[in-house]
Amino acid sequence: GVSIHSVLRDYMQAVQSKQESSMTELLKRNWSPLGYDSKDHERQAYKQAEITLAKFAAQILQEKPDTIAIELPFNFKLDGQLKVGGRIDRIDKLPDGRIEIIDYKTGTNVPTEKKVKEDFQLSFYALAATEIKDGVLNKTPDDILLTLHYIEANKKFSTTRTKDDLELAKQKILIMVDEMSKSDFHCSGSIFCKNCEYKMLCSKH
Repeated sequence: GVSIHSVLRDYMQAVQSKQESSMTELLKRNWSPLGYDSKDHERQAYKQAEITLAKFAAQILQEKPDTIAIELPFNFKLDGQLKVGGRIDRIDKLPDGRIEIIDYKTGTNVPTEKKVKEDFQLSFYALAATEIKDGVLNKTPDDILLTLHYIEANKKFSTTRTKDDLELAKQKILIMVDEMSKSDFHCSGSIFCKNCEYKMLCSKH
């Protein structure tokens, strides 16, 4: 996933600057051999990445999107004091003047329409686009299209957020922060603990 994200970043930057770019070369440059069960597993993953990226490149050549930002970092303040931030994979300008915020996904478990509508990360990006006043963002909710692009499945799922949706997102962020500030971070004993990177520091292990 990390390798593919890096290739997509470099490829779209080349497209944006009207430079020639080879997906094959970009994949070689950005590929990481870490995290695979075996060499055979890695070779299979590499081959699948080649196929996936070739389809992506063909789609870009056909659609010719007006991409105005790639891996855009952002930060803004909520409630006048809480600083939050992140990074947006890609932003396109649509023919009707709206912007499309695109979040790349490399998993094959594509969501339902309901999950896309409730996706908190998309709400977070939309919130940033309304809170930040710059030449790329600085939009109203009506001016924002939010898209999850599942690269391997070659499927896009788009949605929008209302002003009320974003107010709820603000409250959710503030509640989450408040809960974290009060938490003693006691181990839950969850099944996910076996892969926790802090397992060595936990008293239950």
